[in-house]
Order: sequence, then structure tokens, then C-alpha cells
Amino acid sequence: LSKKEEEAESWRNYVPEKNILEGEKRAYMEYKNLKSLGGTAMARVYRAKRDSRTVTLKLYVTTRIESTTKFTNEVKILHTISHPNIIKLYDCWADNKYYYLEMEYCSGGDLWTYLQNHGRVSETFARQVGHALLDVLSALHKMRYCHRDLKPENIVLTSKKHTLPDIRLIDFGEAMQVSKDQLYVNTTSNPCYFAPELWKSMITGREFLKADVWSVGIIVFELLNGRRCFTSDLPHILRVDVAQFNPKFSQTGLFFFFF
Repeated sequence: LSKKEEEAESWRNYVPEKNILEGEKRAYMEYKNLKSLGGTAMARVYRAKRDSRTVTLKLYVTTRIESTTKFTNEVKILHTISHPNIIKLYDCWADNKYYYLEMEYCSGGDLWTYLQNHGRVSETFARQVGHALLDVLSALHKMRYCHRDLKPENIVLTSKKHTLPDIRLIDFGEAMQVSKDQLYVNTTSNPCYFAPELWKSMITGREFLKADVWSVGIIVFELLNGRRCFTSDLPHILRVDVAQFNPKFSQTGLFFFFF
């Protein structure tokens, strides 16, 4: 295994109470009943109990430079912008090992898992998700923040019981505040949701903001189609598919909707 793969594997093997929270007095004393919700080599996410409230606890490792940037981005945006469809931040702090984010817990899981379990959704469902996401982007873009990592995995449902979705947008680690005409190095890492203009090394702030809207369109397409819009693992083919908008349709067809 590569060093990166070994690090990821070590994170997967952690037992929360014995490893991640060992020696971290505040977390150990305040959080109970931790259950892993997944994560990467950089961060882990848990469901936990704090007093009588169920929360989401996200831990970034402090040894990675990217963790500091992502943690700072999340705290800054979640403190600055309040919106009913943005995940709520309850508390945050840091120690020598981890950055901690305590956030609202949403029991419905992420939108991609929902699609895998239930298949494509109704036009009404997709329309409601699309409207909510565009409303969130309106609030973000007014403050010149772009999310840069919009995908079904970063949209969670507040409950499993809703016929119509009540969603929260999560994971603002890749977000950044931009000036519309300034050039930025393109560091986004999710090509399946790239707008065509993002397939270059230098991007204007205006292009980043517009690309968020493109990503919402791709998400709505996937909700109605029940599968990924672009599926190639080969970057040069994926780039052509995106540029020519050559999506993958399901065999049962696609319902169209209008805002």
C-alpha cells in the first residue's frame, strides 16, 4: 500500500472511544455513543450524543496542511451565513491532534445513498431539491462564496420520514470567497461535476460562481435519472462528455422538469 492508502486504512480501523478520543478530555467527557458515519484520511465523521442532543461530530487531523484550510473555511462560512438549508454549526474547537466541528445531525443520510436505495425520484422531489440548492447558492454568492464541491454526497436529508425532501448542504471545506474578475488556481477535485470552463488551470471568480449553478443542474439530472450524469473514469473522455454535454441516460428514460 502507498503511504496515503496506509493512512486511510489506519483511519478506517480506528475505534472512536479508544483511539480518536483517547486523551482528548473535552471530547471524551462531553460526547457519548459515538458511531462512525464514514470519512477519509483527512477527516472522520461521527454521530454522537451531547447532553440530550444528537449531533454530528467532524474531526480533522491537524497534521495535514489541508485540514487547517478546510476547517477554517467551514467555520468561517457556517458562522457567517445562516440559511435553513445549510447545516447548522453548534460548536468548534481544536487541540494538538484534531480540529472539531459539532454540527446538526441529519438522520436521512446523503442524497447519493438515497438514490442508490430508492432509484430515481419524482419531479416534485427533484424540483424541491433544486430550488433549495439554488436558494442556498443565492445566499452564498451574495457574499461572493462559491461552494466548489456540490454533489449528492454533500447534500443530506434531515429525516427518513419526509415524503418531500428537507435538505442540508454540508462540507464547505473546498469553499472560497472570490472576486469576480480575479484569476485563481483551479484546485477543485470533482470532475464529474465540473462545468466546462473549469477544465483549465486558471479560473476567474465569476466562472467559479457560475460553475456552482452548473453542478446543481447535474445533481437534478441525476435525481431524475437515478444514476451518474457522467461516468467515465478517463479524464480525456470525461472532459469531452462534459464539454459536449453527453450524459448517460437510464434505460427507463428521463423526466424533465421546469423551475
